[in-house]
Amino acid sequence: MSDIHFDITPTTIQHQEDHLRIDFSTGKITATLAGFIFLDKDANVFVAYLPSLEVSGYGSTVNDAQEMFKFSIKDFFDYLTQISIEEVQRELRKLGWKKNSHFNKRFSKDQVNIRDLLKDYNIEESTLQRITLSAA
Repeated sequence: MSDIHFDITPTTIQHQEDHLRIDFSTGKITATLAGFIFLDKDANVFVAYLPSLEVSGYGSTVNDAQEMFKFSIKDFFDYLTQISIEEVQRELRKLGWKKNSHFNKRFSKDQVNIRDLLKDYNIEESTLQRITLSAA
C-alpha cells in the first residue's frame, strides 16, 4: 500500500456516518471516520480511539497518542489491502460495517452512542474530545 495521509481534526458533530472506500485494484483506501481523544485516569495516558474499526493509540501526550493512533490505523489499512475482498467484507461486517449496494467499493457504519462506547474507560471528562479522521 502506498503512503496514506491522515488528518485528525477536532469536531463538534454529534452523530456522523463513517465512510470507508477501498479500491482493491490499487490498494488505495479513503475514509472519513469519527473518533475520540481522552485522558484515561486509570492508566494516566491519553487515548485516541476509533470505535468503528476498534483501533486505538495511546501516549503520555495527545500528540504521542495521535502518532501511535496513526500507526495503528495504517497497520490495519495495510492488513485490509493484503487480504481477499471476501475477507475484507467479513472483517468489516464483524465490526458492524455495511457494504453500499450502489457503490461496490464503499462501506458505511452508523455512529453509536458515545456513552455505550466509552463506558469501560475511566475518562477524565474535561479531556474528552471528538475528532474526525480523514484518510486519503
